Amino acid sequence: MDSIFIFSGTTEGRELTTQLAERGYDCTVSVATEYGCEVMGMQEGVSVRTGRLNQEQMCMNFRQKNYLCVIDATHPFAGVVSAEIKRACEQEGLPYLRFCRPTEWESEEKAKGKPALSFDTAWEAATWLKEREGKILLTTGSKDLSLIAGVIADPSRLYVRVLPVVESLQACEKAGIP
Repeated sequence: MDSIFIFSGTTEGRELTTQLAERGYDCTVSVATEYGCEVMGMQEGVSVRTGRLNQEQMCMNFRQKNYLCVIDATHPFAGVVSAEIKRACEQEGLPYLRFCRPTEWESEEKAKGKPALSFDTAWEAATWLKEREGKILLTTGSKDLSLIAGVIADPSRLYVRVLPVVESLQACEKAGIP
């Protein structure tokens, strides 16, 4: 049976894994959080590992089986982890495939003829937002929440959407967001 290693977020990665498993592929799926593991569920031909990996840990995981390729189906804004996955694949000589949906705001803004803004880092985005007035709906998750809240310097401007897990709620508390 051919094996594929998949880094998954909570939506596209889960759907892709199901389709590959139904077609007879042995899938090893890496998710960052317990919530990711919950939404992945139990499927025949799918093994799930939970927890964030650094590049060295990724390489160690890649050596466990003879994988055909590695698929990066993480969140569209997970740029740091995507770069690490790509470097680990290069180091181990594995094909790297990026499975990424266009974000809704990119599609909507493009359709309206408005330019969409994109930032390479959370710090760059926070710096841009700091210079703007008003409330901010933040849907980037909890990982960079303290950094963003620190740059903005007024947590009352932030409305955050995070996964319903203890780690995320603790990040909100640490950043001063109720």
